[in-house]
Amino acid sequence: MKRKRNDELEAEYGRQVACLNRTFRQWVHNNDQANPCANWEEGMLDYVSHAQLLKEKFCTQGTAYVFGTGDCGQLGLGQDEDDSMDKTFLKRPAPIPKIQDMDLCCVSAGGMHNLAIDAADGSVVSWGCSDNETLGRKTTGDEENFPGIVRSLQNKIFAVQVSAGDAHSAVLGMNGEVYIWGCYLDKDGRKWFRRDSGESSFQTTQLEPLEVPEVSGADRHGGATQIASGANHTMVLCGDGTVFAWGLGEAGQLGRPVAPLKDEKHIYQKEKVYQDHLVPAKMLYSENSPVNNARYVGAGSHHSFILQAVRSRVFACGLNQYGQLALSDENKEVSMLTRVEALDNKGICAIHGGEHHSMAIGRDGSVYTFGRADSCELGVPLDANHLDGAGSFSSKPCKVKFDPPARVVSGCCGSHMCAVVTDDHRLYTWGFGDMAQLGNGSAKDQPTPKLVIKSKADPSPFKVSSITAGGQHSLCLSLS
Repeated sequence: MKRKRNDELEAEYGRQVACLNRTFRQWVHNNDQANPCANWEEGMLDYVSHAQLLKEKFCTQGTAYVFGTGDCGQLGLGQDEDDSMDKTFLKRPAPIPKIQDMDLCCVSAGGMHNLAIDAADGSVVSWGCSDNETLGRKTTGDEENFPGIVRSLQNKIFAVQVSAGDAHSAVLGMNGEVYIWGCYLDKDGRKWFRRDSGESSFQTTQLEPLEVPEVSGADRHGGATQIASGANHTMVLCGDGTVFAWGLGEAGQLGRPVAPLKDEKHIYQKEKVYQDHLVPAKMLYSENSPVNNARYVGAGSHHSFILQAVRSRVFACGLNQYGQLALSDENKEVSMLTRVEALDNKGICAIHGGEHHSMAIGRDGSVYTFGRADSCELGVPLDANHLDGAGSFSSKPCKVKFDPPARVVSGCCGSHMCAVVTDDHRLYTWGFGDMAQLGNGSAKDQPTPKLVIKSKADPSPFKVSSITAGGQHSLCLSLS
């Protein structure tokens, strides 16, 4: 089985590198015609950074550790009433016994549930709150409190990436297939999942994973190469550089014109919701200009980012009332992808979003944050940056400082916090900490990056290969 895994992932790694090469060749061709004397250094650096991200994506493994609050089973530990240990509130990382012997290659934390991939056979594991069918498997009793395999996927795909939203789940297969399940929730808590009409898509959920035909398979836009989930929307990057989005775009996060969910009489426009929101469609730079040169996608709760293949230009759309798009805060909602000039020339290679804040990582290891700050989300001293008031925010990217200096290679945003991994596998966290989701031994807010250690008795760094965070908890792949 291990040999199969290596063969499968080698093939998928080769497919995605080929997609990167095609995009880069097209950029070289276009620029050579436009300006034969141009300096291509930035483009070459971008190519190298994207190739490195692909290498890390397919070579990362570890053991699952969790911390934070798990009153809905999201820590995967269960809760024995006679157990002296509180298994629903962990201030420091702890292993999950049921999958402690598994080598996992990808993890994703949603609002109150988690997804992971078993590196041995590409199977998907889920646990946490099973409301709205988010786990993709039937559970009885306390089964949702423990990790279990999504068996209906086992004979369909070899999973290479998972992505969890508030009430939906998505998985990417090694042949570019995408499956989803659960549902999307609107502002009124109504459930939506694409069926064959607006009426049948309203107030429904999906238990068994369903394939998304518009983006599945290598013959569809080069096949899907990356997925990302907001609270109630899904993004898919395809091998030809196009990006598809669907779900609910109430705040503009789908990056294209969509009809309101309700008409002027506050009645649901179910058929328009079905056509405009639930059916996957391309994200647009402008009304007649679909994205065709993306190499990375990122999502916040109600906002979206795409990163162009060369020159690392960032485009954003969605909710912006706290400056979480790094655009002028005069634009509370941005419905079309808009260039984020504040991140130009910073060599951005990855970008993530929380509920009202965002974080961008540069290829030189720098970290930039923007958006809401009153729960220490931005990781900078609040008083020195005039961010110490209720509802304070910054639409201008703030550079996060580490002591001692660190080179960051990956990270994530939880609802109101951030976490990053350095090139030597150290884990730093900051932000809202009341739910212990920072893993630093405290249940308090942390204004600036703090190193996560193994324990008070053993203050050595807690080494990880990747990190993901949800609403009240965090999940990582540990090397310790």
